[in-house]
Amino acid sequence: VTVAADVPPGIYDLRVIGKYGVSNPRAFVVGNINELREKEPNNDVPEAQRVEIGTTINGVLTAPTDVDYSVFAGKKGQRVLMSCLASSIDARATPMIEIFDVNGRKLTTNRNYNDGDALADLVIPEDGDYYVRLFQFAYQGGGPDFVYRLTISTGPWIDAVFPPIVEPGKPSQVTLYGRNLPGSQPADGFTVDGRPLEKLTVTITPPA
Repeated sequence: VTVAADVPPGIYDLRVIGKYGVSNPRAFVVGNINELREKEPNNDVPEAQRVEIGTTINGVLTAPTDVDYSVFAGKKGQRVLMSCLASSIDARATPMIEIFDVNGRKLTTNRNYNDGDALADLVIPEDGDYYVRLFQFAYQGGGPDFVYRLTISTGPWIDAVFPPIVEPGKPSQVTLYGRNLPGSQPADGFTVDGRPLEKLTVTITPPA
């Protein structure tokens, strides 16, 4: 598959057309950061797959007890988001993410941020390595359909937009609520899973 350079990042429907018609759609993701495949063995801390912030790991939970570790170097004060897509890309996985420091102290965890997708949010407390532990929640299920896309990033993340509807072709002001939004300010009192949100008002012109 060759993706044209002007295709915007996002999730697309992929279909197969053959002699007997058109298949049902499956999710196909176009990303805009470094893409890697999960590298086994990665089942424990000493085997953790080292990646840089700004990387997506494409992996699979091959068995109910499969655990996948990755490790990245963080700088104090960075707000790092670990997004794991599963249900939104037609996968059967219900992943849980846990983040540990080098001393084995659990710093944050998340599952079911959005359906089966997970989103862990961590402000790095000190310079150093941080371990991402990814596994099937309750260790139930595993196999070739239990795929995931784990993205470790300091890029912007939008949780909500208000108002949620605008008129076609008319420039409109909307407020974004999310994390790592450039030029934003704290959205006092707004949190998701206990993590504070930021807000940023922008003007958008939707297509006519």
